[in-house]
Amino acid sequence: GDGGKEESQYALQNLTGFASFISKNTYEKIKSGSEKYEVTLFELDSGANLTNREFITDVKDSNVFSFEKLSLQSPYALLCVFDKKTFMGRWSFVDLSKTDTVYINNMTHIEYERIVYLMKKGLSADSAQKKAQHDVMEYLLSTSFDIKPSNQITKNENDTVLAIVDLLSHNLIARYPS
Repeated sequence: GDGGKEESQYALQNLTGFASFISKNTYEKIKSGSEKYEVTLFELDSGANLTNREFITDVKDSNVFSFEKLSLQSPYALLCVFDKKTFMGRWSFVDLSKTDTVYINNMTHIEYERIVYLMKKGLSADSAQKKAQHDVMEYLLSTSFDIKPSNQITKNENDTVLAIVDLLSHNLIARYPS
């Protein structure tokens, strides 16, 4: 074993999640049952390593999912919400000692691997989350890409910034319409 770490248990009464990247249109499909979104919780140990224990639940018609009465090795877990048809999904890191509600969105998807990486380097979960978010924003806002003016990009042409803006805009527009 690894020095008795397996014994440290974290009892989870309830974790409620909201898949905030799912559109209103898809919400109707989930409600009718024509589309199915599944959520997997991947248990992490105190060093942010996968334990290979997984728990699965479904996203309900209000884009909400929940896990109840789980006994985990640590308060840390990764969550993945994915569409069973396309296998496209979004990820999030969660520290259950800090919250029992998680919103999975494009930002959590961009930063989750960085959080795990920083924790493995010795940062606390809290510091790793703050630093990962800072690193992502700094990269997005300060990197100079080789790009064309926005109004010169044709409909079928890919552009680095457009791709990033598209990814982030769904959440930003919802929160800051101006």
